Amino acid sequence: MGAFKTQNESGANLLKQHQTVDCDECGQEVSKLWRRHKGHGYCSTCYARVFKRRMCPRCGELARLPKNDLEAVCRQCDVDKPCARCGKASSDYNIGKVTPYGPVCIACAPYFREPEPCEACGESSQRLTRVKRMGHDHRLCPRCATADHGTCSACRRHRLLVMTSSGDALCKACYEQGEIACPSCGHPMPAGRGDVCEPCYWTRTCRKRISIGQAGITTNVLSKAFGEFGEWLIRATGPHKAALKINHFFSFFLEIDQAWSRIPSYSELLHHFGAEGLRRVRLPMRWLHDGICQHSWHMKWFWLFKILLPAVPDPAPDSDALSPADRVSGCRLTTAPGDAASRPRRPLGAASECLWPRRYDAGSA
Repeated sequence: MGAFKTQNESGANLLKQHQTVDCDECGQEVSKLWRRHKGHGYCSTCYARVFKRRMCPRCGELARLPKNDLEAVCRQCDVDKPCARCGKASSDYNIGKVTPYGPVCIACAPYFREPEPCEACGESSQRLTRVKRMGHDHRLCPRCATADHGTCSACRRHRLLVMTSSGDALCKACYEQGEIACPSCGHPMPAGRGDVCEPCYWTRTCRKRISIGQAGITTNVLSKAFGEFGEWLIRATGPHKAALKINHFFSFFLEIDQAWSRIPSYSELLHHFGAEGLRRVRLPMRWLHDGICQHSWHMKWFWLFKILLPAVPDPAPDSDALSPADRVSGCRLTTAPGDAASRPRRPLGAASECLWPRRYDAGSA
């Protein structure tokens, strides 16, 4: 513990030492340079001697410019450039630092600073700052500066917390305003969430990802099907899970688009993806059958067993009109009925080719 304290004290003393720099013009040692022009530092005396007041050749305004550089422009024109790091236009950002590479915005300025030790923990950081609420003037790293932050128990945002009389840790907005109405759906929500409640946020996020996915699908039928599946997924699993899973299922629709450019039959899907591959996309398969197909309960239960046990035979096309005894007699047994290994089997027939809804047939693509 003593060694840690000594390290902090030595770092703080180093920062408080009086630093001096040399003027590049006259060579004198000064506490602060008055002007830096093209990497050349000037003290106050040399600045008054070298920089004379004249008209800027670019904007026409009067400014102090170096007398030995006739092409020099004023400071405003010199920094009227895009950010040297992120490329933002000069009209879209405030200057955070002027570097040898050009001006940079406030967000990019920390990347051009030399790392310095935090005066609380001693860790090097490029983002040291002073926090008034801490009650001292030390320069702190981001971790020490937000040491009194936490997760609000109401809005679940990481912010500066206020302890209530009941022991709950709330952010300032939730503590002062409590619950407000969501502008989108009108349901009550914690005030700390801002302009949208959590379900509306995830619904909006999921729909954005659906729109991005639809732009990547070339076939109109499949693009529309992916949009309908996304809306069904929001209703079936909730907006949060749907937003997290929709990009995973997009690859399934994209592969169908590249392989067939239409909604294929079950036998084609089984041959292409295999039984294990179809198990990994249960929700899209459930949507294709349980959510869209208007088949009887017998066909839906047949589909469930078809994925889990591919050896189950296909029902007859008019199986709804058959009695239970007729359905059993329609299955061809591979061995004697008394054999334990006997299983009803039948090759894929026409019924497996028409399990999809009529509007997604190959002809509609």
